[in-house]
Amino acid sequence: MKVSYASQVFSATVAAGMRSCVEDGKLPRAAETTVNFIEYMDKLFDILNSRTKVASKELNLPFKNTTNQRDHLIMMIDIFNNMRVIDTKIIDGNTTHIDVSQRMKFINGWKITINSLLQLWDEIQTPGYTLCTYRLNQDCLENLFGNFRNQNDGANCLDDLDEIFTNIRDSTTPTLNNSNTSFPEKNSYSCNNLRVGTLDYRDLEFTSRNALSYVSGYFIKKCLDKHTCDTCLEFAKSQNNIDESFLFTHFKAYQNEVKTAYGQLNVPPDSFLNYINELDNIFTDNFSTLAIEDQVRWKIKNLLDNLPFTHPCPNFNLEFLKSLFVRLRIFHAIKKLNKSLLSAPRKYRKLDILSHL
Repeated sequence: MKVSYASQVFSATVAAGMRSCVEDGKLPRAAETTVNFIEYMDKLFDILNSRTKVASKELNLPFKNTTNQRDHLIMMIDIFNNMRVIDTKIIDGNTTHIDVSQRMKFINGWKITINSLLQLWDEIQTPGYTLCTYRLNQDCLENLFGNFRNQNDGANCLDDLDEIFTNIRDSTTPTLNNSNTSFPEKNSYSCNNLRVGTLDYRDLEFTSRNALSYVSGYFIKKCLDKHTCDTCLEFAKSQNNIDESFLFTHFKAYQNEVKTAYGQLNVPPDSFLNYINELDNIFTDNFSTLAIEDQVRWKIKNLLDNLPFTHPCPNFNLEFLKSLFVRLRIFHAIKKLNKSLLSAPRKYRKLDILSHL
């Protein structure tokens, strides 16, 4: 069972979006209580999913039982101890509120998880030791045996691995035959794609001015991966205004030592945002007619070439920016179109695949 969509509700992104709506008056001030709880849960997920990688979020670093980590865990135990779940029922025409907290298994489950982590750390008591809490789950084991079952007709072990697991000796470990590898790599397709070297734009959405500023920061970040200099870095963080167009980016930014308005996030100036907006207008006006033609990506890119843009750095990779934009917008358009088909009757659904790029 996948719970990723449910857990993503308790994320800093959702909290930042709701807080932006509160500041803009689209949500009442009472919603701040919900926003605070979402932020608390996001930090709890960070602590329980810590990794060795360099994290931009303090609580997502490997667990060391620091003051901030322990204080947040204790605070969450207190929250779950005082949490009440109220069910509303109508009995004989009267509305009755019933406390059903005792039936909510998740409350006790969270308390067990938090207390287990604290007790585990007290048991370790090793100086300089850090704990990557993301390994404290059964997903790794389930994924391993899931791959075995998929490749061996439902059995938990392949023939060679089964022998290794059941006949462990003190001698040297048996050598696996290269022709019978556990996880053979799939053959890659060779095609003439518009290569930009990045695919994590799949998580982006074009929805509002806040989205425009946030996505523009994504574009400028990817351009910095191609070329970085003092001029480019200054340009990428030259936005100092905080208005309704930048509320989401402001609340999405994690705190840093400098205490800037946007933290470590890149927020380029209005000239760059206007350029991205004009690129999107050109794409929107022409994609519906060009989508049925061959080499659609190159035809769209040729249209974008007519739009001027001047960057203060002569080495700024404008061609990469336009190529990335085309890939992102085509993906988003097809994804949105196919998603809308879910509301149509099944026999009328037709998946759109753009294969003539």
